[in-house]
Amino acid sequence: MQLLSNIMAIGVVKLSQRERYICALAFVALTSLQTLLGLIATWWSSYICVRISPTLYSEKIEVNFVFAIIAIFGTHIIFHGLFGLKICYKCYKQSLKKSTRRFVFLWSLVGCNVLVNVLIVASMGRRISRHIIHVVTRALEYGMMQYLKDSFWKRTIDELQVKMQCCGVYDYKDWYQLSWIEEQQIHLEHQLVKELRLSPSKILLPVVPWSCCNIEYPLQCFHDPFQQMESSYLWKEEPTIVENSLYTKGCLTTLTKPIEEGITGFITITVLIFILMIATILLSRIVYTSCRNAELLHRPTGIAPGWIFGRGDFGWNRGPTLDDMMEGVNVENSSVSKSRDGSKSSAKRSYLSKMDKFSDFSKMFNKQQINKIRGKKKRNQKPKSDEERPVSSGTEEALLL
Repeated sequence: MQLLSNIMAIGVVKLSQRERYICALAFVALTSLQTLLGLIATWWSSYICVRISPTLYSEKIEVNFVFAIIAIFGTHIIFHGLFGLKICYKCYKQSLKKSTRRFVFLWSLVGCNVLVNVLIVASMGRRISRHIIHVVTRALEYGMMQYLKDSFWKRTIDELQVKMQCCGVYDYKDWYQLSWIEEQQIHLEHQLVKELRLSPSKILLPVVPWSCCNIEYPLQCFHDPFQQMESSYLWKEEPTIVENSLYTKGCLTTLTKPIEEGITGFITITVLIFILMIATILLSRIVYTSCRNAELLHRPTGIAPGWIFGRGDFGWNRGPTLDDMMEGVNVENSSVSKSRDGSKSSAKRSYLSKMDKFSDFSKMFNKQQINKIRGKKKRNQKPKSDEERPVSSGTEEALLL
């Protein structure tokens, strides 16, 4: 039992008034940085939902859902950081109030809950990213297969390739590997078709849509040798000229890059927020307990211990008391306390001597008038609410006894 009572004070730190002030400033800095990171996560998620998601088709719902969840958690982080500024003020200035103890506990509990939820989403980030890439790839391949069959997909693919300045899924050669041209749309017995055909079993031809044309190329675009028969020799003799006239970058990278960057950034921000929130919650405990103990020891400008968990927390009445913790500090500061007591006693004697000069004047007030004044003060004085009362006597006894 003695061993248990000695180890149950966790993270004990003895802080002076200046050190408590520095810890409070660090508290404010950490919560402000946490708020900023939450704002970045919310803004980036909203940007992807508003600007990137409309360019997608079948995968739009999945992307909106994922980044809407991230934006919601980002707002939770923002509000938790803003409330942390109020918690810091109450810990530093109103540590003896019951409401401060409750607010610190609730704020820490909410922070842990938000942190767990954010970690769960971040742990699924890579899996979500791979799923989105897979869905986008399938959607692009399906749209390319339906290019000449469905006017909607033709318009969608053309708008995407022109706007993003891309061609195909991974590069322009993806059009060569898909059977998007049907047999009735081309004369397979033509000599040029036989020469340029890439597969004897499938209709694979070196043809890309006009939307793959590079608008910055100074010459004409070579995208279809069967419509540009006078230049068809270039597909065999000068393939680099054909390649230079087209967009060579695939559309998959252009579409998924902001999404991958958003998820990677969210994972990075989550790691930083995890470190910040843990440090902030622990620091709030130290600042609160040190300021409260300084008031209980009647030395608000002196040294007082603070801890993460110790005697008086959640009804725990074991471990060293405040007097036990301050035993060495009291010995060191005995001369200082004696000099302060001497200066206080001399100031008190001078004050009493001055008050004697006004004793005759004070006799002019009779007892009835004094009682009336006292009665008015009592009537005007409002009773303190339960939230504004100091810590309970049970907590004080647990700390001091």
